[in-house]
Amino acid sequence: MVKNCDSAPPKRSPAIFKNTIAIPTKVYVNHPTPMEVEFYKEMIGQLIQVRKSKKISQESLNAMLGVTDGQINKWECGARLPSSFNLMCWCNALGLKINLESING
Repeated sequence: MVKNCDSAPPKRSPAIFKNTIAIPTKVYVNHPTPMEVEFYKEMIGQLIQVRKSKKISQESLNAMLGVTDGQINKWECGARLPSSFNLMCWCNALGLKINLESING
């Protein structure tokens, strides 16, 4: 039997699309350890002091770093933790440099 090639392909049922997998809108990473939280708390406390001593507003710092409005506020109050790259940029914007020291002396 020969098929007619001029016919339209069969229509797909919309039921095919009902069983799609839901993709999460947000992916959460591991929660920071207490040691990481303490590290960020100490470092961000120092960054806040430098920012205030230089009379730079949070809004100005947001613009300098190119982050969304309110991002510095979220970092400073501990609602969010900056990435290591953002932390480095934050230090650079304040004229600071991150140095590593040996614990053993």
